[in-house]
Amino acid sequence: MYVADQYMNFALFAYYDEIQWNIVGCIVFMQNIKFLRLLRFNKHIAQFAATLSHARKDLASFSLMFSVFFMAFAGCAFILFSEYEENYNTIIRVFESLFSMLIGKFDGSSLTKSHK
Repeated sequence: MYVADQYMNFALFAYYDEIQWNIVGCIVFMQNIKFLRLLRFNKHIAQFAATLSHARKDLASFSLMFSVFFMAFAGCAFILFSEYEENYNTIIRVFESLFSMLIGKFDGSSLTKSHK
């Protein structure tokens, strides 16, 4: 029965929803594993995997250097623009802005306005 001055408790429904999404996540993960096993027999995928395993050392060193330079650039951007620009006031937003700059979805007009 609904009473006007009481709140309905949806904690049980939220718990069931969380369980449902955990089960869906497990099912999707298992299906991805099955699909990747199926791709293992494809010669192009096998060649790609062999190429990656051959270049593992070079890729690891590149990833390390890229992450060091990206973090240094993010720290510099945080120090320079955190006072003036909203997209740079937390380090997480700095990483998001720099990643969007990296993929080409960046509007530089706000930075030029903050420079003046």
